[in-house]
Amino acid sequence: MKKQFISNSFILTKNDSITDILLKNKVPNTFGIYIIYKNEKIYENIIYIGKAGEIDNIGVEKKQGLSKRLSNTRDKKSANEYFKDLFNHNIKELIIEYYETPKTYIPSFIEATLIQEYFQTFKKLPSLNKAY
Repeated sequence: MKKQFISNSFILTKNDSITDILLKNKVPNTFGIYIIYKNEKIYENIIYIGKAGEIDNIGVEKKQGLSKRLSNTRDKKSANEYFKDLFNHNIKELIIEYYETPKTYIPSFIEATLIQEYFQTFKKLPSLNKAY
């Protein structure tokens, strides 16, 4: 499924600002999904699978796109503070891979499909996906 979408990735290190990295890498504010890996971009290192964007009941796009979602507050912390805190857990770098989804796909559906695939493989959710 992911092969149908425009994708890209970037690396975030302890000394980086997520907002600066998003600008530097020209991460779009389009709807999509993103996958966060710790230390190396391999399947077992996925720590989070998320979405950016929602569609309302009449088909209108709502909420934020990728760049705004990745720079939004998390766990009552600024995005920069949240991501910096992750490096206190034996993480040297984060690889954030994102996929822009066309308007014919609902981001929640793609996110759920990827989380289901992960769950079937590991019998658990990625460590930062608290519940689904």
